[in-house]
Amino acid sequence: MKAWTLPRVARRAKRIPAWAALACAAACAGTEEQALQAPPPERAKAPVIPAPAPAAAGGKSYVVKGKRYTVLQSAEGFSQRGRANWYGRRFHGRRTANGERFDQNALTAAHTTLPMNTWVEVRNPVSGKTVRVRINDRGPFTEGCVIDLSRGAAARLGMLGGGEVELRAVPGPGPANPPAAKAGKAQSDGTSRSSVPRRQ
Repeated sequence: MKAWTLPRVARRAKRIPAWAALACAAACAGTEEQALQAPPPERAKAPVIPAPAPAAAGGKSYVVKGKRYTVLQSAEGFSQRGRANWYGRRFHGRRTANGERFDQNALTAAHTTLPMNTWVEVRNPVSGKTVRVRINDRGPFTEGCVIDLSRGAAARLGMLGGGEVELRAVPGPGPANPPAAKAGKAQSDGTSRSSVPRRQ
């Protein structure tokens, strides 16, 4: 067996055809160019967050969970009786249907068809306690419930455990009645509130 010495290997290396060296260089350049042109890896898409139920002006309608609701032209003479729920810290600071920030301690409420900024007197028929709330959100979208109270309003009525209430539209406090807020960025779960307990 012949022993390959360093000078002999060097001489054989010089015999590599020029076209082979050029082909190798081109291949390497092509690989580098493809690496530079390769698109960046796709990032995971952010989850789609459902928008809140629309504020809808008087006479307008909107659809939630396949059911259509038509907002009343006027709240004059309005009265209703049914079950009340409440929602609190889980939604505190999120956008309501009319664009305001929900404050669990403020005397506000959600109703499906009353015009925004309607003032409603809510009465607990068991204790006789009453509280006046302003409508600034839409809901509840669960069967049998007529109003979603803020935690503060429910506490005033002694109804943190829920129960039946009587509703009656009343005049607002005049100039102190705040105007509807401009629609802000949609909050995470306006319609999802209908499927979770309010006692939180």
